[in-house]
Amino acid sequence: MADGETIALTEGGKVHWLCLPYMDGPSVFSGLLGGRGRFHVGPVGVNSPTAQRNIADALAIETEWRTPEGGRLTVTDALVRTPHGARQTLVRLIKCTGGEVRAGAVLEPDFDYGRETAQWEVHLREGQRIEGVARARSHDGIELRVTTDLDDPVEFERGQVKAARTLSEGDGAYIAITWGDHQPPQSYTEAESLVKDTIDYWRDRIASGRVPDHPFGADMARSALFLMGLCHRSGSIAAAGTTSLPETPGGIRNWDYRFVWGRDGAMSAIALHRLGFTEVADSLVKFFANLPEEDVQIMYGLNGRTRLTEEILDHLRGYEGAGPVRIGNGAFDQVQNDIWGQLLELIYQTQRDKQTAETWRLVVRLADGALKAWGTRDRGFWEVRGEPQHFTSSQLYLWVALDRGSRLAAIRGDREKAREWAKTAEEIRKAILDGVREDGVFTAVPGRDALDASCLLIPTLRLLPPDDWRVRATVHAVAEGLAHKGGLLRYDTNEFGDGLPGEEMAFVITSFWLVQGYVAIGELTLAEELYHRTVAYTGSLGLLAEEVDPDTGRHWGNTPQAFSHLGLIDAALALINAGVQVVGR
Repeated sequence: MADGETIALTEGGKVHWLCLPYMDGPSVFSGLLGGRGRFHVGPVGVNSPTAQRNIADALAIETEWRTPEGGRLTVTDALVRTPHGARQTLVRLIKCTGGEVRAGAVLEPDFDYGRETAQWEVHLREGQRIEGVARARSHDGIELRVTTDLDDPVEFERGQVKAARTLSEGDGAYIAITWGDHQPPQSYTEAESLVKDTIDYWRDRIASGRVPDHPFGADMARSALFLMGLCHRSGSIAAAGTTSLPETPGGIRNWDYRFVWGRDGAMSAIALHRLGFTEVADSLVKFFANLPEEDVQIMYGLNGRTRLTEEILDHLRGYEGAGPVRIGNGAFDQVQNDIWGQLLELIYQTQRDKQTAETWRLVVRLADGALKAWGTRDRGFWEVRGEPQHFTSSQLYLWVALDRGSRLAAIRGDREKAREWAKTAEEIRKAILDGVREDGVFTAVPGRDALDASCLLIPTLRLLPPDDWRVRATVHAVAEGLAHKGGLLRYDTNEFGDGLPGEEMAFVITSFWLVQGYVAIGELTLAEELYHRTVAYTGSLGLLAEEVDPDTGRHWGNTPQAFSHLGLIDAALALINAGVQVVGR
């Protein structure tokens, strides 16, 4: 669920992840990471639902339950969103669809990542509607209000709200929490209307684009919705909706991805732009253009916050006990030289025919930043925590920065800038090509043998044409050297030297890059097979995390992951543009 300000995750009838007031703010339900915070709705005494699904073309969830006595219950969840913006309300609609069911709810927020227990006050008991309020002393003083007509009885005690009511077939009830300035729903009818408005909003959004009428269209539409759900009202786009979900069993590689990276955001906006959702790129470019004219960071808070100091929360044990739980991200002040090219590729792909003075100032900042960065070491596309290197991917994006900058300058009529940037772009291109291995394979660092899946982007970014022999050599080398149980690693941790212990699972976006690589060299059968194999990991809800264990299909890393969903869109479009029509999973 998403509303343009935050997201909520639910499993087994429990909302166990919600951060307020924004996605990168403190959690009020930390159950996902081992905390107490939860918001459970379902039949009393029944622990597991029979089914959970996304409502078609919407960011809302439906959960079905059956009781041992034959009763049936459906719970529909939505973070309320309308064309006017977020309503800062989470609604849970409860409907008895058969027999008789004792429906219950347990609401137990734990403010500030579980560091503060809620203290409830009953403010209103009016007919069938109950309202209570909990105010946080920490957590920026946020106030949480609950309203419900589950009134038989409602109990406020020890940080919890417990409510229940017996429903017969056709009966409905609701429970909602609200924060901010909006009024909570006053009745089941109003709550139902808010959920309908939310579903209509997302369906209108997806209908406003140009998702291809193709068997891959449903995959792309679902991924587009998840990317839109990661979009913040400021124009920024979060890299993922969670923090510290482990990338491997036992943890260690647990990171906070609830921020906007220039890299992830730009690639997400370009993917959505290709599907006709042009307003996302417009908003993201404006977000970066409006940031203070200081050194460009690789990531920011969703409202432009610059200090993202990393902290470990020892009181949370982590997902399934796999800590540590981190908030903030210590890579925020890293040097990553691909940032210049990522943002200039975004501007070139989405704004070149509508450059404003504001956009042009950003172009100049970025291209001049790339000029200064050329020849320096950095932490690379994968923001390693080892020693800085001259990464091929960083050089590739420095070339992109100055090539696209030169083209944008030419469009604007600034011949001097166009010549200056084009000259250095050609110098960088020559250096990249000179660094290729004798067998034509581009590696992570010129002169070394470690492979890097980001080199698959060379034909996509048009450094070389798809029919160049070095493209074919690199695609095959990466496909063989980084193969992992039918998926693809981003690099071999034993060879790459990323400064961290442990190994990783198959990276989802790199599998989609390999799909595009296969398309580029004409291996369409391999491309389609890999696409279907990777899309199969989405499961019933269509979600993709950062990584996956191909043996089990289990997701690893933060979710929903923008990288993974934009990768799906790009791979599907590559197959469609190559003429792939027949689908066989």
